[in-house]
Amino acid sequence: MYEFARTLRPGGRLILTIDISPDGRWQIPRERASTLLAELGQRLISDGDYTALLEDFDPSRMLTTRYVRELDPSLLPWKYPSFRDVWRNLRRPTELAKPRFKYLTCFGMTWRKEES
Repeated sequence: MYEFARTLRPGGRLILTIDISPDGRWQIPRERASTLLAELGQRLISDGDYTALLEDFDPSRMLTTRYVRELDPSLLPWKYPSFRDVWRNLRRPTELAKPRFKYLTCFGMTWRKEES
């Protein structure tokens, strides 16, 4: 978080999106997202009440990868298993060709650096 603040000019803006994992199994569980917001808030000024949005986090009202998978799976970015998945499943050959489904939703924010 320090690098964002260090590299922005005074008055500069940061547009940040993170993938939040509603089930907590992937990149950023909701609890970690709260920590990231707190860290950003120590150095930058938020353009919204992202903490309140995160507290009101309800995947049933959000666009998630689970919804997209039900709607049209071809819209998802991963079509093949990742190298990591293949490596983990070497002992289970029947699992090699299956990508592990990532249940995610995107959380977008804008922040700015205080003007000197």
